[in-house]
Amino acid sequence: GTLGFLTFVLPLILDSICHKIAPRVFGPNVFAMLQREGITFRGIIWRKRKDALLQFVLISVVLGGILSAATVTLRAALSMLGASPRQVLKFAGIAFAAAAAAFAYRIWGRTRHMAVADVLATTKGRSVVEVATTDAK
Repeated sequence: GTLGFLTFVLPLILDSICHKIAPRVFGPNVFAMLQREGITFRGIIWRKRKDALLQFVLISVVLGGILSAATVTLRAALSMLGASPRQVLKFAGIAFAAAAAAFAYRIWGRTRHMAVADVLATTKGRSVVEVATTDAK
């Protein structure tokens, strides 16, 4: 469903796009990294978390630029109409920030203990991570 798309498919797409744009900054997708020798599973997890943070910053900067452009356009349109832009812009900024915060909280709340590289399969009602840690003891 939607959660699967947002937590698995979308990160794969973003990884591919960002790696093509800036391969020195962003690593390849999880599947490509799993095929590399010399990198541990934990290393992949931390690399993908770093990539996700950088992607979030990149998207935030792009959306901030779009918001700035929309603000300038709205301000110009309101000045032509003689309306006060202060109240309209304040409301628009608060609404945008609230929507972005609610979206980020919803995604973060569901995925804060999970990375794309984490294995989500279960074995006998326990996650693979639980099985690995209890069987290793």
